[in-house]
Amino acid sequence: MTLKRLLLGLLTLLAIVIMGNSLIESWSKPQIQSQLELRQTDLLLQASLLDSETSASVQQFQNALLGKDPIKAALRDYEKARQQTSQIQSQVKPQVAAKSELSNLQARLALRIGILQTQQQAISAAITTWKTLETLEPLPPNALIKTASVLTGLWQESPDVVPQAESLLQANLTGWFRYQALARLYNVTQQTNRLLDLQTTAQTEAQQAMTRLITLAVIPSIGVIVGGSILLILILQALFKGKTSLLASLDMSGWSVPWDGEVVWQVFILGFFWLGQFLIPYLLLPALFSVLQISPSSFGERDRALWILINYIGVALAGLLTLYGSIKPYHPLSSDWFRLHWRSPWLLWGIGGYLVAMPI
Repeated sequence: MTLKRLLLGLLTLLAIVIMGNSLIESWSKPQIQSQLELRQTDLLLQASLLDSETSASVQQFQNALLGKDPIKAALRDYEKARQQTSQIQSQVKPQVAAKSELSNLQARLALRIGILQTQQQAISAAITTWKTLETLEPLPPNALIKTASVLTGLWQESPDVVPQAESLLQANLTGWFRYQALARLYNVTQQTNRLLDLQTTAQTEAQQAMTRLITLAVIPSIGVIVGGSILLILILQALFKGKTSLLASLDMSGWSVPWDGEVVWQVFILGFFWLGQFLIPYLLLPALFSVLQISPSSFGERDRALWILINYIGVALAGLLTLYGSIKPYHPLSSDWFRLHWRSPWLLWGIGGYLVAMPI
């Protein structure tokens, strides 16, 4: 038992050193605004294309949701993201994969910032922004550099259109940015029918974006109102009814466990840290990717989200397996442990607790 405690002590010290060093490094580095955070900015831009041929009240609602100048606000968000990316790239250790990924991100941000600048009538600033792609180290993919060249040709004083312009814009731009670039292309090349089709498609996508924005705005607001009401009712009930209130009538007695804190210590250090935070994400998953010949650097947003989900599932399984192995010698456990009655109000308590937490 002494050897076991000594081993747990050494693992705990290593965990403190590793996690402490990681926290210090993350604290000293500027945090980049992720592409997921910019997704809402993109939704605002897409929704701003929606025709406002509606009632005055609906227009006021749209203005309140989108803001007075969504393009100016989006430009500010993207400029901030590019600045943070540049700061991080200057501090990243000389790792080719990390440098290349940041350069790729900077290039995509520059493409979008330039298009935003054109809508603010800052054409010369936009052309300057697009030319920065050729100065990035390492150079971004050639397709992005060509796309910047296409955009420069479209917005320069004497427009110049290359044969692959449309395919490059379709492949390397999305949403509102693709619409603005293609609209400029069809205007310059006088493709009226293509422009009308583009505007029709943009209206459909703008309506979908508006629906998503309304959902993002309304659902949390409803949750705060309902949760605040539940919290107020519980507090008033506890004040006026005392021991007969709902909160006072709960059975808050804890479980009596047949083990000491050493088992808790073991589950936390082995299950949470070494298996969940170190072994699985840094050893097992990379080895699996190597066997399957998968490169995480090539993941898109959906692939990265799936990878994060797999990682969390692995962490949860590691913790549960460690918990099971640690308490197995104490079986059988008390009969009232881990009971699940489908007809009991546990689901309502879970939902209610989540709603009450929102205003808090």
